[in-house]
Amino acid sequence: MLDVNQAALSAAKTIQIQPAPDLSKLLRRASVIVPDEHAAQAQRELSIGILGLDPSGGSIPMVAKFLDPKQPEGIQVAAASALAGISNPQIGSIFIDHWREATSKVRDRMLPWYFSDKARVPVLLEAVKAGTVPAWSLGPAHTQQLLQSHDPAISSLAQSLLGEAAQSDRKAVYNRYLPALTMKGDVQKGRQVYVRVCSECHKLGDTGSEVGPDLRTVTTHYKEALMADILMPNLNIESGYEEYLVEGNDGQSITGILAKETPTTITLRRRKGEEDTVLRSSIKSMRSLSVSPMPEDLDKNVSVEQMADVIAYVKSLK
Repeated sequence: MLDVNQAALSAAKTIQIQPAPDLSKLLRRASVIVPDEHAAQAQRELSIGILGLDPSGGSIPMVAKFLDPKQPEGIQVAAASALAGISNPQIGSIFIDHWREATSKVRDRMLPWYFSDKARVPVLLEAVKAGTVPAWSLGPAHTQQLLQSHDPAISSLAQSLLGEAAQSDRKAVYNRYLPALTMKGDVQKGRQVYVRVCSECHKLGDTGSEVGPDLRTVTTHYKEALMADILMPNLNIESGYEEYLVEGNDGQSITGILAKETPTTITLRRRKGEEDTVLRSSIKSMRSLSVSPMPEDLDKNVSVEQMADVIAYVKSLK
């Protein structure tokens, strides 16, 4: 029955149904189900979607409350999806207010709202300028879309915020390591560098900890991209691997990547695989720190020659 209801909801959005008594009843019922923590999560998610159909916009404040990290991620995603289907301009500021605490899945539902109307893009870019929205969280595709915009005002602002001139001063370090790209690296020596430097965050077989991405997923990347990820990790953080700060009601603060999530808990993981599991109900606040778990000073522990070796090792992985 739930699948049928979901299909009906999608159809209602598609045909843009007009206000009617039946819709009013549906909205009233949904407003009761959504905050009910004893209701099935699937029913709550569907009800959030129904509130997104409210033609008056009166349901926006209620839906926005469920972008809270205390809620299961599925509920947050449903709230972001419902709000993203509303053209009301206040949605832009609601999303920005919740950007830092949102997971990558929730942000993936927020971003399209700005790009569905050219008039909304400046709101997003101003948030990047203010530092409220980290530049890396836009992702490569949307970044290029902004840089190549046919609107001179948008492309100019995007260039100043997202172009090469706006990149980190780590670029000077990257330039110093350029000779590593043309050196013939030693795979065996590269594995030694991996064990010594990289294994605290990257696991291969029985070695290392699962904090960063599996290195076997990047073996086809160009050497230039691999070295940039190593030396400038905060310029292009892979989705799902940014560090979060969680402050609890008890005053404790915990940092780490979001390693696991359940409807009632989140688990943060740090270097060497250390973990803390936190009840969602005990979270006072949660926000992205806009940094990668990878240290930004690996050049202190890896020479130019060793960089060539570790790149050769990563490229050799199967």
